[in-house]
Amino acid sequence: MLVSRIMTRDVKTLSPKNTINDALNLINEHHIRHIPIVQDEEVVGLVTDKDINLALPSILNTHSETTIHHPLEDIMKTRVMFTSPRDFVEELAVDFLEFDVGAICVIQSKKLVGIITQTDIMEAFIEITGMKIPGSIIEIDVLDRPGIVYDIGKILYDLNIVAVSITIFDNTEKEGHKFVVIKINAMNPMFVINKLEEMGYDVVDPLNRG
Repeated sequence: MLVSRIMTRDVKTLSPKNTINDALNLINEHHIRHIPIVQDEEVVGLVTDKDINLALPSILNTHSETTIHHPLEDIMKTRVMFTSPRDFVEELAVDFLEFDVGAICVIQSKKLVGIITQTDIMEAFIEITGMKIPGSIIEIDVLDRPGIVYDIGKILYDLNIVAVSITIFDNTEKEGHKFVVIKINAMNPMFVINKLEEMGYDVVDPLNRG
């Protein structure tokens, strides 16, 4: 899935000279948590609601002299992560996890065209796996070999069953094996499970796993 499909295009931005109060107003008005800081049409920083909370005086931070009238350049992060609209969401998700960031700015020709947040990544995962579509999930432990997805797909075809999504990941407990997780358009998966087992496939029973 391309970043351009899920990014927020109407990005709310401020300049380094805008105040913390300006940022608070923008956050409250638009229910956002991340504000790119733009100067001369280029992103020079990022401010989050967490940055503001940490900067302002509080019970846990009584020594802070920062006020809501201070400019954002005093508290903004200047090391901002960027991506392209043509990058893949699946690869970008690794960056979110590895670098523990809350948002990544989407840049095209050095200009801000969008923003991706952790929430966007989670929503993309839900869409990719078809979780919003009614149906059932079947997990199969298979030997990793060419054509395995085709063979399983043929069984579904013969049963007139549509695969809403197919996800494959390593079985770390069995060398050379993978799990194939299929979301199908049937509320009762038992006749599909029975056919798979009849054909020699090891369908994982979640009650007996681990």
